[in-house]
Amino acid sequence: MARIVRLTVFAVLLGLVGLPAFSAPEQPARPGNLLSGPAALVGFRYYLAHPDQAPDGLRGRFQAAHAVAEQARAAGRQGGNPRAPFGDLFNRDTVGLPQNEESISDCTSNPKVLLGGTNDYRGIIDPQGDFTGWHLSVDGGRTVANEGLLPPVQAAGQPLPSGGDPVFVTGKGCSLYGASLNYGSGNLGETPSAVGVYRSDVKTATSCPQGDSNGGLTHPECWPTRRVVDVAGPGRFLDKEWMDVGRSGSAGEVVWIAYGDLGEFNEEGNEESGIIKAVRCRAT
Repeated sequence: MARIVRLTVFAVLLGLVGLPAFSAPEQPARPGNLLSGPAALVGFRYYLAHPDQAPDGLRGRFQAAHAVAEQARAAGRQGGNPRAPFGDLFNRDTVGLPQNEESISDCTSNPKVLLGGTNDYRGIIDPQGDFTGWHLSVDGGRTVANEGLLPPVQAAGQPLPSGGDPVFVTGKGCSLYGASLNYGSGNLGETPSAVGVYRSDVKTATSCPQGDSNGGLTHPECWPTRRVVDVAGPGRFLDKEWMDVGRSGSAGEVVWIAYGDLGEFNEEGNEESGIIKAVRCRAT
């Protein structure tokens, strides 16, 4: 994007660092504040799409962020930015947006392969609006070979962007696996909600498009195998997924995914009921 857009993004996001996704708000959350629910990033995305419904103390910030996001996405559609150096960070963020809830794993047979993930708030300025970041190193973490945002998955008749709660693990032969929440920009219990699982390999993830080379950080070809393991029922939301990869007897290498299925959200956006579910998938 143009330099002025970068500077504007940085200025606006300096004001957004007070959001509950990373620290306390300016004033106590009032009833209906979606940032206080089980997944703050859901509320963040909702208010980014609907800034007029944000809490009073944060409405102006979300309106400014919404305007910047629209401007940045329009610039992204016209052409991306050259890849910039990332210094000592385990990502290539040159804007200064937050990354949190990180997950990281190395390959047992080749510890130089290091795969990390984050809630990556560069989703604000990504044309696709995905928020689950992935970051791959092939030299033990000294440099980042490639990174990006996990692409949407198809569920409930529509593409659902990646929405955080990242889990990344490696399997046999340094195969790469990721899991993410995937949901729309609606309210908790109303927006389509799913758990997505992704698979790639080192060759694919290092040779696919770099960074924002075509206007965004989302490049589906980096993660060619994508599956939805569950979709939330009406009034419910899937949250806090976890994943592991390993051998299971005669089944060979499999992928386990566990997650919460939440419902009966109160006026403060917190769940009143929930159960834990688990799914096992073939490694393919």
